[in-house]
Amino acid sequence: MTPAGSSRIDPGCFPDQVVVGLARYFMVMGIDVAVRTEGIGAQSVLSVAEHIVPPGRGLPMHAVPAPTILIVQQGRVTARTPEGHIVLRDSHTAFVPAGTQYAYCNESASEARLVVITFDASHDQFLQEVSMDPRKLRRAAVRNNVQLADDADA
Repeated sequence: MTPAGSSRIDPGCFPDQVVVGLARYFMVMGIDVAVRTEGIGAQSVLSVAEHIVPPGRGLPMHAVPAPTILIVQQGRVTARTPEGHIVLRDSHTAFVPAGTQYAYCNESASEARLVVITFDASHDQFLQEVSMDPRKLRRAAVRNNVQLADDADA
């Protein structure tokens, strides 16, 4: 280990099996999504996705089985849970606990960029399946352990 305050990174502190995924690009419900999945060995444990959200677009109420972090890079996004909503602007961050229903929407007149970090890479598979056929939203959710609200449709 490298002493605190040192700028040198000790390569011995990283497991040999760390896999850095290449970005994959999807169009999901009118939103451009670039996803990178990273993990250890064959087990993917982290999903980092940039969502480019046009005005009036967003994702419906849903929950994933792992914690999620939302970071607004540009613009304004309204994040909703059953308990209420919050408006996130440039550089604002919101934490969504595992299993919590949430949705987001760009209610502004200009494009927003939102980074979504999920500690469960099955979310990537869900996005990919929905991008291929939005009519199969509910089926993709079941296969990938994503819980949709009753009124969530493509």
